[in-house]
Amino acid sequence: MKTFAFLAATAALAQKKNKNNYNNNNNNYNSGSAYGDPHFMVSSNDQPAICFDYNPEANTQIELLRDPATSLEVMAETSSSGNLHHEEQVIMSKITLSTPSGAKITMDRDGLHLESAASDVAGEPHPFTGVFEYADAQIVEHKGANGGIDRAHIQVGEAVFIIKATKKGSMSFAIREPQGLSPRSTGLIGEFLEPNAYTVKFLDEDNAEIILNGGKLDATKKEFHRAAECWVVEDDLAQFNDLIKE
Repeated sequence: MKTFAFLAATAALAQKKNKNNYNNNNNNYNSGSAYGDPHFMVSSNDQPAICFDYNPEANTQIELLRDPATSLEVMAETSSSGNLHHEEQVIMSKITLSTPSGAKITMDRDGLHLESAASDVAGEPHPFTGVFEYADAQIVEHKGANGGIDRAHIQVGEAVFIIKATKKGSMSFAIREPQGLSPRSTGLIGEFLEPNAYTVKFLDEDNAEIILNGGKLDATKKEFHRAAECWVVEDDLAQFNDLIKE
């Protein structure tokens, strides 16, 4: 594995640690992120990023990414947030990345958990970088202010991922380097790894149509979850979900 590339990506991400930036107008590759409650940002080729909410029921599984070429898979498990003021709120409370060799890397509010049918043992962290190997993955853990693990950078092959925990117990997931992932991938993020997955057709400064799998969806340019501006799909989420799965 190219540890240098992994560390370079990790260093760049560390600089963005406290930014939830959806402004990806100059993006030239496909990627995506899923955030706690959950909401999503995805990008494709040179198109602006698009954002959308997703409203699953509690105690269900969400397929974020499934790569048929390598068997790499990322699943999120949902639960009630436990927020007394928002009893209906559902969050991603656990995220599991399954590597091509079958190893499972899971993060929840208790930290990072490693599991392998082959009884793989985690290697010793590098004394300078903190990178350690587990099965066919390279991992760097980052501790939060309370001393617990609040995020992990994971490299499998050439692809780099982040799983991050929030203070409220929800989990986020991001593809930060999609190199090596199949364009035939599926899942709420994986569907957008296909080249030219969608096109943003600008109607005016603040309104556009998203062309996706032959369908059209209205989108508005505005702040999304108190973050930077993004092209937000709101009114036709059921249709949007159907188009993603086509």
